[in-house]
Amino acid sequence: MKVGGIAERHRGGQQGGQGVLAPRGIQLRATMAKEVASSRRCIYLDNNGTSPIYREVAEEMQPFLFDHFGNPSSSHAYGRVPKQALDLARERVANLLGAKA
Repeated sequence: MKVGGIAERHRGGQQGGQGVLAPRGIQLRATMAKEVASSRRCIYLDNNGTSPIYREVAEEMQPFLFDHFGNPSSSHAYGRVPKQALDLARERVANLLGAKA
C-alpha cells in the first residue's frame, strides 16, 4: 500500500499481518521483520527520533490531533479549548511533582 507516494506497507508472514512501513523499493528481510514485530520485548534506546507513548496518553491527545488543533497561545476561538487543556495538563504535572503550575 503506498502512503503519500513515498512508502509502501510490506506484509510478511513473520509480522502477524501488521505490516511495516519502509521507503519505497526496500524489501525487508524476514529476519528484520521478525525483529521489528517482536520489538515490544526489547529496550529501545534510540529515543532522539521517536519514542513510544502510553495508550492513555494517545487517548488524551486524540481530540487535539483531529478536532481541537488550534494554537493554545493564540487569541482566536480555535485556541481556547487547547489552552484550557494545556493549562489543565500543566496543573496535573505540577501536582504530580509537588510544584506550582
